[in-house]
Amino acid sequence: MSQNETCLAPKSAVAAVLAPERRTLRRNRVLKGARIVFNAGLGIADATVHDLNERGARLKLGETTSVPGQFKIVIGRLETREAKVVWRKPEWLGIAFV
Repeated sequence: MSQNETCLAPKSAVAAVLAPERRTLRRNRVLKGARIVFNAGLGIADATVHDLNERGARLKLGETTSVPGQFKIVIGRLETREAKVVWRKPEWLGIAFV
């Protein structure tokens, strides 16, 4: 890029492209409905799974502040797993299955 050109991509997008991959197992892109269940079934949050592998997933939610650090997740209608939060952003969670 020359001095006169301007990068129009958001800084976070540029950083994501340049950041080294830390996962040892690649996640597969999916779009699946999911339900986060916590507080002995009294707390429930709907989510969408965007990336998934056998060790974890990336989830999109309306907001993440009410989701505890560990919970059960039901992906689709059949698969239920224990999970813990690895990273958290306002609308996104990175989780690892435990």
